[in-house]
Amino acid sequence: MHGYLGQGGRGELTKMCDLVWHVMGRHGILSLAGASDGARAVARRVIGVWLSLVEHSVRDREVDGSNPFTPTTSPLRRHPARVPAFTLIELLVVIAIIAILAAILFPVFAKARERAKQTACVSNLKQLGIAMISYADDNDDHLPPAEKLRSSTPTLPTALPNVLNSFVKSVEVFRCPSDSNNQRFGGTFWPTILWQSYGLSYSYNSAPPVNPPPHDQWLVYWRGGRTRSEFKNPTATGVLSDTNPWHRYTDTSGSSASMAQAGYNVLFEDSHVKMLIGADRDTAMQAAP
Repeated sequence: MHGYLGQGGRGELTKMCDLVWHVMGRHGILSLAGASDGARAVARRVIGVWLSLVEHSVRDREVDGSNPFTPTTSPLRRHPARVPAFTLIELLVVIAIIAILAAILFPVFAKARERAKQTACVSNLKQLGIAMISYADDNDDHLPPAEKLRSSTPTLPTALPNVLNSFVKSVEVFRCPSDSNNQRFGGTFWPTILWQSYGLSYSYNSAPPVNPPPHDQWLVYWRGGRTRSEFKNPTATGVLSDTNPWHRYTDTSGSSASMAQAGYNVLFEDSHVKMLIGADRDTAMQAAP
């Protein structure tokens, strides 16, 4: 040991330990009067360590000026130690590392978030497929007739969400989580969020729900109003699909070439959902029953 205890050497330490024992014994804290030499040696070491800790604590308080008992002039005072700090270069390196990690991780997080939205969209379409089958079971096997998307509104009784209202738990299933900023897909006539304007994010081709033409004059791509038995290939016939390619589209030009490579979630007549690219989606949605 050094410092306060180091000035007197081992003899001073022994005297200080004996003083501590005497004070502790006098006040009934600890008595080693009858202890063996070995016990006293061990105790001396323990008290010596404790005194050393006290010395360091006092010295630290001298450095920051918080010890009111330290004399203003003392040969035992030490020069204040310099507090370690980051240099400007070290801070810049840390900032650069954080920026690099952010640049790497943010795209990963964005892809994971978009993947979650696509999964929610698939779930919505599957629930709508079950709702359509339930509607058909209650209406002589007919799929629900409804307004075309752009002539629909959330309050129109013949809008698909209102036609299927009693067969779904929430109107939120008619909304794709990624339905937003639709002008980027080249259709400036689209509102920003289709679901807000039309009550529906998905495309559904249907015979007019009011005063439809004779059945033999129906367009081949009409789904709503037909019986399920009319569909000869239900696994390849699309019924509902994303109106825009929210989940697979990286080009913001809206060009025909970029749209041809875009992907759409499609609900088929047998209630399975699959993502199709460009022309394949059009083929499924426009195929004859």
